[in-house]
Amino acid sequence: MAAATTARIAAHTAAAAFKEPYRREEPDLVYAVLEALRAHGIDYDPNVEANDDWALIWSPRMRIKLFTQKNGTGVVKITAPADRFTPAEWDRSTGEVLRSVYGNLERAGAGLR
Repeated sequence: MAAATTARIAAHTAAAAFKEPYRREEPDLVYAVLEALRAHGIDYDPNVEANDDWALIWSPRMRIKLFTQKNGTGVVKITAPADRFTPAEWDRSTGEVLRSVYGNLERAGAGLR
């Protein structure tokens, strides 16, 4: 009998913390992320999964999770299977999105709390 093997596929991960926490009832961070995705032409499912602790935004190529750390800062964590992006594409795409999130929060005044 042949031994079963499993292959682990690496995933891309990028994250940034913002002064604006994730709050379901005041979704400034969610709106900043959605606007950043739109600005960079990244398709996403408009049905955001959300509860009091986190929100998930699904895209055909990536998953975005928003939550608040114990220190009160909001985190945007973007993940994707390794086969969806080259390392260079990943760095460029996530860097642009996270910079846009910061800019959107700054313009709204939310990131300066």
